[in-house]
Amino acid sequence: MTTFLPLNEDTDGQKAAVGIADWLLDNCIKPRLPTEEANTFWTEFSETFKQQDFIQIFHLLLKYEPQVFQTITLAETPEAKLKALKECEGFFTVLMSILLRFEDEDEIMRSAETLGKALSRDTDTPDLRLRLLMALYNMFQPAFPVRYPVFVSIVQYAAKVERFEVLVPYLSCLEAWMADWNLKPKQRRALHQAIGKNLKKANRGNVAFKHIKEFLKGYQGESESELDKEEVISAAMELCEDAIRLPSLMYYDSILSLDAVRHLQHTPYKKLVELVEILTEGGLPELKAFYEANGKLFQEHDISFDACARKIRLLSLTSLALGKSELSLDLIGETLDVPAGEVESWVVTAIGQGLLDARIDQMRRVVLIKSAMQRQFGRPQWETLKQRLVAWQKNVEQLMSVWESTRQKRGEAIGEMTSGMLANGHGGRDSSSDFRR
Repeated sequence: MTTFLPLNEDTDGQKAAVGIADWLLDNCIKPRLPTEEANTFWTEFSETFKQQDFIQIFHLLLKYEPQVFQTITLAETPEAKLKALKECEGFFTVLMSILLRFEDEDEIMRSAETLGKALSRDTDTPDLRLRLLMALYNMFQPAFPVRYPVFVSIVQYAAKVERFEVLVPYLSCLEAWMADWNLKPKQRRALHQAIGKNLKKANRGNVAFKHIKEFLKGYQGESESELDKEEVISAAMELCEDAIRLPSLMYYDSILSLDAVRHLQHTPYKKLVELVEILTEGGLPELKAFYEANGKLFQEHDISFDACARKIRLLSLTSLALGKSELSLDLIGETLDVPAGEVESWVVTAIGQGLLDARIDQMRRVVLIKSAMQRQFGRPQWETLKQRLVAWQKNVEQLMSVWESTRQKRGEAIGEMTSGMLANGHGGRDSSSDFRR
């Protein structure tokens, strides 16, 4: 029986290469292919090995990838399957180590992509294939160009075998990875688009929303003809739908700042943009009026009016609280159009969702407010921020002026006191001697 030799005891990888060739011959080629094929394989391997042509060795071994995976799918018992899984993983691990022996960077690129395509060709043993693709990705330094096409293969294969959930923990690193890969804008857009679509299929709406939004950000400043492409219009429409539907999403200003979303105003989806605008700056009366005039829109886009009303009530509460130190519960109830007994629960919900930093004074029936979410942040808000910063700067300058004046007066007082002591004959004493005891 062939045993894989550990690479740390095989510094040049030659024993490992011979080992997997021998295993391949005995376990994959001889049992399933004609004898002539087995003889041809061993002759070809022997010749290339003598020449130390590791590029040819790599491609010769990779040629039998289907037969390697068949050792798993054709295993008859759980024990045999487990053994085949380990041997299959060992085979590809050694194959990857051979890849690292290549000296030509272009050949490494081509061969790594070929290996990635081979691993993602079929859907049998999907977990092993994904694990091997990730191992291939991790073989290379962050900025090495082959990482991008291998990652694309991982994304595509995870989607094909419905294992996209596996990638979610790693997506927080995507922006840093794309910076390492030095991608062109078109490549960045394509990657975000693919990830967003597949996350939606995997029922990860919140994460998908971020990637669809990043896809559309890639069209900022683009021409009308680019924004008018079907995939851009479709993505912008989906972004608006998801923004309205997702319960946790409460900030809409950044969505309306996207050129692709604003372009929807020139398409059949312009009413959808109007609904987003109401959620950005409107209140419950505006929402009710819009619903009465456009009830069909809610059905066409599978949008719940009640869910929208819930959002608009919470957002109206933040608008009401902005710039205030306290609000009466009665005023909140009137603004939100809810019964007096439900007002506190709405305030608690707003606090829980991070829309308000506040507490309820039940004795006085008021809400004491520290801060509230800003629903919009445009030019007026920048002007307000500027004014506050200028006022803060003046306050600091005044404080520094008071401190400097106090310091000078204290220095003058100490000088006068010292002069008085010298005049009274205390100048010769070592006044610090008490502290040394």
